[in-house]
Amino acid sequence: MQPNYNLALPFWLNSLKNPERLALVADQQLTYRELADRARAVAGWLGATPRVAILASRSTAACLSVLACAWNGATYLPLGLDWPEERLLQVLQSFRPEALLLDERGETRLTPALQEHLPARRARADLLQHPASAEPAQVDKDSLAYVIFTSGSSGQPKGVMVRCQGVRGLMARLLQDMGLDQPYRVAGNFELSFDGSILDMFPCWENGGTLYLVPRQQAMAPHTFLAGQAIQSFVLTPAHLQMMLALKAPVLPELRWCAFGADALPRDALQAWRKLAPQARLFNLYGPTEGSVAWMWHEMEELSGDWELVPLGRPLAGLEVEIAPESGELVLIGDQVAAGYWKQPELTEQRFFSLDSRPAYRTGDRVRKDPDGCFHFLGRIDNQVKIRGCRVELEEVESLLRRADPGCQAAALSWPERPGELNQLVAFVGGTRLTKAEFRQRLQASLPEFMLPSQLHILERLPSNAGGKVDRAQLRALLEP
Repeated sequence: MQPNYNLALPFWLNSLKNPERLALVADQQLTYRELADRARAVAGWLGATPRVAILASRSTAACLSVLACAWNGATYLPLGLDWPEERLLQVLQSFRPEALLLDERGETRLTPALQEHLPARRARADLLQHPASAEPAQVDKDSLAYVIFTSGSSGQPKGVMVRCQGVRGLMARLLQDMGLDQPYRVAGNFELSFDGSILDMFPCWENGGTLYLVPRQQAMAPHTFLAGQAIQSFVLTPAHLQMMLALKAPVLPELRWCAFGADALPRDALQAWRKLAPQARLFNLYGPTEGSVAWMWHEMEELSGDWELVPLGRPLAGLEVEIAPESGELVLIGDQVAAGYWKQPELTEQRFFSLDSRPAYRTGDRVRKDPDGCFHFLGRIDNQVKIRGCRVELEEVESLLRRADPGCQAAALSWPERPGELNQLVAFVGGTRLTKAEFRQRLQASLPEFMLPSQLHILERLPSNAGGKVDRAQLRALLEP
C-alpha cells in the first residue's frame, strides 16, 4: 500500500481514537472530534484548490486553516498579520493563491490595494459551515506542504518550498530521538508565518496532546501563561528566554519537555533556565527553514565543557551533514531538505544540489565538529543575522535604504553581535539629504516590524576599507560605549 504523507493524517487518527480529548484552547476550546469536524468542513469548502493563503495566527481559525489545507493536500502560504501592505503584495503576487482563509484580525488587513490581488474565494475559517470532506486525501512525499517566505538577500523575500516528506520525517524523528511522544499540554507561541509553528501544532496533535495558544500580548514573555496553564511542553527562542529571565520568570514545575531553536543559545541563559524548569528535559534544536524546521539536536543533561554557546548537537536519525573543507560551511543531506525557492530557479541552484542522489542544502552557517562528534556554531559566511530568532538578510534592509534615496550609501548590522542575545538591527546611511524620519517611513512601508532598525545613523560618508567596501568594523566601533 502506498504511504500517505498527509500532515493531517495523525491528527485525524487521534480524533477517532480520543474524540472527547481536548485538542485546542484558544479563542475557543475544541475537542479532537470538534476540531476534526470543523477542519473537514473548511476542507470541504476548499475542495480541490491547490494553493491557499492564510491570513490568520494565534486563533482557532488559523489552526482550522492549516488542518484543512493539509487534509486536502493543498499547499498553504502563511501571511504575517503584521507585515506591511507592500510585503503582503509582493508575496501574494508571487504565490498567486486560489483561495484565502482568514481570522478576525486577518479581515482587518484587507485594504483596497490588497483586495485587488486577492483571490475571489475567501472566507473566515472559523465561520465556515460546509458539507464535510472524507478522510484526509492521499498525498505523496514530494507534495508541497507549505511555502514560507523569509528575508531575501536580493532585496525581495524568498519562499522556501517545504515538502510533506520533510515534515512527516521530522515528526517521526522527534518521537524516535527526543521522546516527544506524550499527550502533553503544549504552548503554541509562534506566528503561523514562522516555521516554529510546525513544532507547536503537529507533534502535539500527533500525540493526542492539547495545544494552548499563547495570546499575542504575552508572546515575547509568556512565563505567566506557562505557569497559569500548567504547560508541560514548550518550544522557544533564546530571545524569549532572555526576556523571561529579565522579567524574573517563576519556577515552572509542570514543564516536562522544552526545546530552544532559531538562534544560538548562550550557556549562562540555559543554566538560569535549568533552575526554573527543574523537571524538564531540555533540548537545543538546530535547523534552517530549508531543512524542514529542525535538523540537529542536543539534549542538555549536563553542562560540562568550556563552551560559551550550547552545541548544535548531532543530526536526527537518518539525516547527514558535511562541512565544506574550504569555507567551514555546514551542508545538510537528507529527505528533510526543501524543494527549493518558489519561482527563483537561480537562487535554488546556488543553494540546493544533489549529493550521492540525496537532496542537499548549503546552509551558510560555519561550524566545527568536536572530537566527540558534536557540532558547534561559529558564525555565518554571509550577511544573514538573527533578530529575535527571525532571519534577516542585511542586504534586503540596505537595498530598501538605497531605494529611498538612490545614490546614498547604506549598511546594516546586528548589535551587539553576540549570538543568542537580544540583538538590535542598526543601520547607517551616508551621502543623503533625507532625514531619519523619511528613511523610517520608507522602511515601515516595506518591512515587518522585526526587520526595522532600532537605530538609524546618518553620516556624511560611510567609512571604507582598502578594498573600497563599507568598513563594518569601523561602524561597529562607532557603537561602542
